[in-house]
Amino acid sequence: MKLGKSLLFVLLASLSANSANAELNILSTIKPIYYLVEGVNQGINPHKLMVSFSVSPHDYQPKPSDIRKIKNSDVIFRIHENFQPRLNKLLSANAANIPTFSLANLKPIRLLANEAHLNIEHQEDAHNMDEDHDEHGHNHDHGAYDLHIWLSPINAIILTQEIALQLSKLDKDNTVKYQYNAEQQISNLRKLDLSLQQKLAPLKNRNFFSYHDAYGYFTENFGLNHSIAVTPSQSHQLSAKKMQDILDLSEDKSITCVMLEPQFNDKISKIIVKKNPKTKVNSWDPLGFDLELEANSYYTLIKNMADKLTTCLS
Repeated sequence: MKLGKSLLFVLLASLSANSANAELNILSTIKPIYYLVEGVNQGINPHKLMVSFSVSPHDYQPKPSDIRKIKNSDVIFRIHENFQPRLNKLLSANAANIPTFSLANLKPIRLLANEAHLNIEHQEDAHNMDEDHDEHGHNHDHGAYDLHIWLSPINAIILTQEIALQLSKLDKDNTVKYQYNAEQQISNLRKLDLSLQQKLAPLKNRNFFSYHDAYGYFTENFGLNHSIAVTPSQSHQLSAKKMQDILDLSEDKSITCVMLEPQFNDKISKIIVKKNPKTKVNSWDPLGFDLELEANSYYTLIKNMADKLTTCLS
């Protein structure tokens, strides 16, 4: 049976379109990165999350389903090899076929020293120790450098630009869409930054405790004092002497705010409150565990952190 020229043209065009529109399977390893990637993707391609429940990424143990997610991906976005070290073996095994982008390696990102590794009385000076990391961001042990880079809206703009660039290279047919979505996200991030700069301005020069050293990018972005982490990185056990140092510091610096995280207990904060009943205790979530997997959840995450800190320090 012979096909008419017009029908043949339609069939060939359809086959060409199907080939050109082959799906790009995207995988993000943590929620904050998922939010920023999806802001650029906007449903153009399938997008999955590796760590989807309330567990610290540093302690996350990969599951068989994660192996399938990796093998079925065409591109992977993560923070850094030292942020989720238990994923490294799986990612390395598939590196030849699946491009993996470690966003903390971007040259414009200035990594900050991990405050929790300083003597507690000197932690407010941590931001002065981060000048000499090597230009590509390699060899930055998570114990030495803070890798929670997404907590700065300005860093989020840099991440957005890189995500759009890489998606455009891998999926040229949708380059215009990625670039447009990235421009919209960057505009919204600038508005978010300006709004929160104004909101948090009255809180400058106020000290506060945090359980975990994760907030240097947030505090530096908004001109706030760095938090004073009360527990060493990857450990939440304190000696009696260290606990007394914290209580003395609380009194010396008139610190009346303790910021918790959802996965940590409040034992230390209760001791601090017992010593100084005026101390406020609040909780914030730098990973957005309870937020929906949506493009606009990044803004909610940062706004929630600003609101929680304002309540605690006001």
